[in-house]
Amino acid sequence: MEFLAKAAYYAGTVVSGLVLTFFFLASLFGPRLDGSGLRESAVIVVAGAAGYGLLYLAVRFGHRQHRWLTGLALALAALATAGTLMIFGLLVFGKVHWQ
Repeated sequence: MEFLAKAAYYAGTVVSGLVLTFFFLASLFGPRLDGSGLRESAVIVVAGAAGYGLLYLAVRFGHRQHRWLTGLALALAALATAGTLMIFGLLVFGKVHWQ
């Protein structure tokens, strides 16, 4: 059971880290097509920072304290929190074009 929890923890942490890093770096170094891209980039950077904070807690609980399921839950919560903040922030601060 511990092996499966450890494998799931590391898989969840790696996937969350890769997704957060992709969006974080894409918002910093990606192309801006118009002048309004700064607000969207700021929202994604803030969402990525919140996700990285939870991912730090996931590593702290999972890897350092060997509480694998707590670390897995925090790694998945980091991804869900960043996604929720990103969607909510883009709806509130971005230009939404309803078709």
